[in-house]
Amino acid sequence: MRQETWEEINYRKEQEAENLIKYGEEAQLSLLHDIFALVFHIQHYIENATKDINLTKMLMALHFRENLTQADIARDYGIPGGTLGNIIAQHTVPKATEETALITMIPDPNNKRRRILKLTPAGEKQAEQMMFFMDNVLNNMKEMDKKSPSVKYDYLQSICNQVHKLCRYTTGKEDILNMVSKNKKFVSWEIEDEY
Repeated sequence: MRQETWEEINYRKEQEAENLIKYGEEAQLSLLHDIFALVFHIQHYIENATKDINLTKMLMALHFRENLTQADIARDYGIPGGTLGNIIAQHTVPKATEETALITMIPDPNNKRRRILKLTPAGEKQAEQMMFFMDNVLNNMKEMDKKSPSVKYDYLQSICNQVHKLCRYTTGKEDILNMVSKNKKFVSWEIEDEY
C-alpha cells in the first residue's frame, strides 16, 4: 500500500474516534436530557396555567375532537383510565349540578355499550383556560418571531413533526399523532414521516 493511503486510513480512524467522543452515545444522552428538560419546562408552564392537567387534557380533547369515549381519551392523551373515570364522575351529574357539570355522556347510536363524552357549556368555558394558554403561545411567537401567519404555521408544523418523532422514539408507538388527530374538528396539516 502507498504511504498516503495509510495516512488516509489513519486520518479516517482519528476522525471516527473523535466523532465517537463528540457525537457518540454520551453526547446523544446529554442532548436527550436537554430535550426532556425543555419538555418538562413546558409541562410545568401548562400545569401552572391550567391547574388540573388531567382535566385540562380531557377538556382539550373534547373541545377539538368529536365522538370520543373515555377509553379514546385515556389511550390518546396518556391519562390512566381510573384517573379519567374519577374526573368524569366528579364533573358529570349527579355529583355535579346541571349548571356546574363540565361533561355529559350520551349513548352512541351505533353501539349501546359505548358512551360518547361531550362538553357542556360550563365545560366549554373551562376548556378556554387551555385556549388562553395556547393564545399566549401564539402571541409569544408573534412578538418573538414577527412572522406572517403562514410562516408561523409552517414553524408549528415542523415543531409538530419533530415532537411526533420524539414521541415515537419515547413510546415506541408510531401512530399517536394520527390517533390524536382522528375526529378532529379542524385538521389542515400533513404528517411528514422521516425515518
